[in-house]
Parts: sequence; structure tokens; C-alpha cells
Amino acid sequence: MTHYVNHSDDILVELSLLGDQAAFEELVMRHERAVLGTALKVTENQFSAQDASQDAFVSAWINLDQLKSREKFGPWVCSIAKNKARTLLV
Repeated sequence: MTHYVNHSDDILVELSLLGDQAAFEELVMRHERAVLGTALKVTENQFSAQDASQDAFVSAWINLDQLKSREKFGPWVCSIAKNKARTLLV
């Protein structure tokens, strides 16, 4: 995975779309703190935030082809996390 450190998010998204799981793992490592922080702001609970974060990354993987601006992966997955966290509060 370390050979992906110097790649931009848009390149990592493209590689992920081609089936490169290591590229997606780099995206997860790169954005996991922001995603968890976003979910934590909504849930105010560490365990719920972790659940929402995991769900967000799974949803991002499944729906990656729907991301129009590949370089905006971070904000996109954070918005998914926010929505996932909100559903946990209901």
C-alpha cells in the first residue's frame, strides 16, 4: 500500500474502479480520521461513529462509480458518513 502514498485521490479512485483494492485501502487510511470525526459530531458516541464510518466506506466502495468529481472523494465519503450517522440516531 505504501506505493500509493504519493498518488492523488482521483488517481486512487480510478485505480479502485479498476478493481485495485489496495488503492481503496489507501483512500480509507487517508480519510478515516475525517470520516470518523464527521460521524462523531453527529452521534456524539464513539461506537456509533465507528459503525457509521465503516458503513460509509462500504457504501463508498459500492457506489464509487457514481462519484463524478474523483478528486472530491474525501468530502463525498464524509457526507455519506454524516448521513449514515443520522440514520443511527433515528
